[in-house]
Amino acid sequence: MHTLPASPIVHGSINGESRASQLPLNLIALIITHIDDVADLARVTRASRVLHYMTIPRLYENVNLRSYDHIRYVDGRPEGFGSGSPFAMALNGLVTRSVTDYIKHFRLWGDWREADLQHLAKGRIPDSSLLLNVVVRAAIDKMPMLESFSWELNTKPLKCVYQGLAARSTLRALKIRFPSTRMPRPAAIIPPMPNLRSFTALDIDPLCYPDDMSIFLSQSKKLESLVLHFHPRIREKAEPSVSLDAIFGLCAATNQPLKLRHFALHNLYAAMNRHLQRAINTDTLESETMLNCGGTSNENPMTVFLDETWRLCEPDTPPLNLKQIRCDFIDKSFPRFLAEMPSLERIYLVSARRQSTGDTSTSTASQAGSSSLSTHASPLTPDQTPPEASPATASLAAPYLNSITARHGANLTHLLLSHHWTLGADEIGQLVRGCPNLTQLGISMHDDNVSLLRLLIPFLTKLVACRMLMDPASPSLVQQLESIDVHHHEVGMGLDMAKDHFERFRWVGVGRLCFEVGQLISETVVGEDGVQFERKRRVVKGVPYDVVKDIAIWKMDSHEIDEYPLPKAWK
Repeated sequence: MHTLPASPIVHGSINGESRASQLPLNLIALIITHIDDVADLARVTRASRVLHYMTIPRLYENVNLRSYDHIRYVDGRPEGFGSGSPFAMALNGLVTRSVTDYIKHFRLWGDWREADLQHLAKGRIPDSSLLLNVVVRAAIDKMPMLESFSWELNTKPLKCVYQGLAARSTLRALKIRFPSTRMPRPAAIIPPMPNLRSFTALDIDPLCYPDDMSIFLSQSKKLESLVLHFHPRIREKAEPSVSLDAIFGLCAATNQPLKLRHFALHNLYAAMNRHLQRAINTDTLESETMLNCGGTSNENPMTVFLDETWRLCEPDTPPLNLKQIRCDFIDKSFPRFLAEMPSLERIYLVSARRQSTGDTSTSTASQAGSSSLSTHASPLTPDQTPPEASPATASLAAPYLNSITARHGANLTHLLLSHHWTLGADEIGQLVRGCPNLTQLGISMHDDNVSLLRLLIPFLTKLVACRMLMDPASPSLVQQLESIDVHHHEVGMGLDMAKDHFERFRWVGVGRLCFEVGQLISETVVGEDGVQFERKRRVVKGVPYDVVKDIAIWKMDSHEIDEYPLPKAWK
């Protein structure tokens, strides 16, 4: 058995080689940067003294602590047996040890068990919640390199935590999830954070006592990304409790509009007013997202009256520098708005279905759908089939396609169209001719146009990923394809893609099936007549949804929150 020295610093010589041949420390540091698994990093720190000092900063760079509202058992014993819960002991370690000097990204999430909730009804903060905030504040004060902080617990951060964050001049990104229970809680005023670049607020509900962010927004001058996610039940129950003036009124009143690059609204149910337009400088916007915010041609009679105010207050001029738009509404006035926009690079028309949440705080439909399938080694994606479209929605395909190809086709790289728009031969040809620089494409088509798409794809020389979406009104082709053995798809597509113009092609989606396209190979096969011959094909294999979930035409076709998808120029 051969043993290796525990330290990379070798004392003396090995096999007559001098110490000059030892591995340089800068190369060791480079290797460490490619280790992502926390357990592996922890093992490296215990290998030697030198590796300990070189790996500790990497190990504690990202700290994620999850809290559970129940005791979990491992091998019949509760976690933390003999001490406290892992969450509490981790916070204790951050406060009492010196590792906080290395922390750049700090996240708290899960379910915090609040004891003595009846104290809130009596006007007093429960001791457990107050002590949690005090400990978190003490930990934040010891993080001189903190760049991002995420509070995703089911209880609110208190004023002391916000004050600690405001004192961190290095803080660039902040995410806060507000409680979803309608119980009296103290409402803090979020202080300004001058160097903050990205802010995400989740599960906002005015009846759940969220914190006041108006002063924070008006005085955070460097803010570039703003994501406001309102609780889904506000729109489901048609509760007109959201006031945009309470959020953006101060920005409009002081004539200090936000110079955002990315702006996203989720589940908004509120009346539109001119304050929102005056509160955001649209000239700097590069990315815009609006999901489950109304405006569709298939209106809900419970929300149509407030949704109509958004049509009556359309902006006078479109954003001049907009590069990406992501929305789930189909409206007859939107093609005209698209035609007036500058040249877009990415367009995502989301069709994925969002599940009803009731009165609970849940995440998006895509997360719920993917959890049941991502654990299996199957090439199926989550079932995100939307309900059948109305005739009015289906008739808008031509105006949308005309505006997209005529105005944005030359620079368009990503295009995801609605599941409901079944394109014919003329529309597919128009799309290929008008958008020659596409790298990712997602469309729905008639059953007899699949072969036509195969002939036209070679003209999209930059295409990397393509999805054939499921048409809810005519799923016969998709059902037929899914009934065929995956191996037959792999071989058939591999032969079709053997030509040189498929060299860049990497990903294919057919309904819920996903495939990865690999390199070109030559193989010897035996024909039906028993004669051997050589043929070329690309290696194609079916992959589960987890493999493609981060590719844009899959990732954006959901109600997941896209936090600052643009390059972070401030890094």
